Amino acid sequence: EYVKPEYLNVYDINSLYPSAMYNYKYSVRLIENEKIINPEHIYENIKIQKYNYLLNVDYINIGNNPNPVLTSHSRLVALQQNSNQWITGREFMYLIDNGFFVNINKSFKFENAYLFQDYVKFFYNKKSHSKGMEKIFYKHMLNDLYGKFGQNRQNEKYFFMDNQNINLLDSKIKLYDFNLNIYS
Repeated sequence: EYVKPEYLNVYDINSLYPSAMYNYKYSVRLIENEKIINPEHIYENIKIQKYNYLLNVDYINIGNNPNPVLTSHSRLVALQQNSNQWITGREFMYLIDNGFFVNINKSFKFENAYLFQDYVKFFYNKKSHSKGMEKIFYKHMLNDLYGKFGQNRQNEKYFFMDNQNINLLDSKIKLYDFNLNIYS
């Protein structure tokens, strides 16, 4: 059942992707398919970033709480309940923290590690001390890696051009304003 959200807040956060890559651990290795599922233990492991989980759950909003927002036919909707839904550990924490009843059907436990801290430090420092196109380049190095995780490959377009045509195209439009993959 879908219900229209009563409110929607939009935020613009400076360096959101690099911040997420720097401050959070990422799943690096499947440890086990847990046979005995203890929701409190799972919640605590996620909270302290000891492990991460991929969970198959059923959930229902049992109060007048904020709802997860999903895109359905290009509209924002609030989902009241769902079953047989795969979610991450952070999404599980959100549901629990906001008063949802959650039943865990399956649980996969992953080892966590900080993968991108050195990468983010290096490029954030370079971006902070640069200007113009160089700064834009470092910004893309920080943002584009994270964006690859959620990229929809079906909508990508590739253009193969020689250097002369690239220069001609760049003189008419600013290539860095578009997300084009151009190879020469």
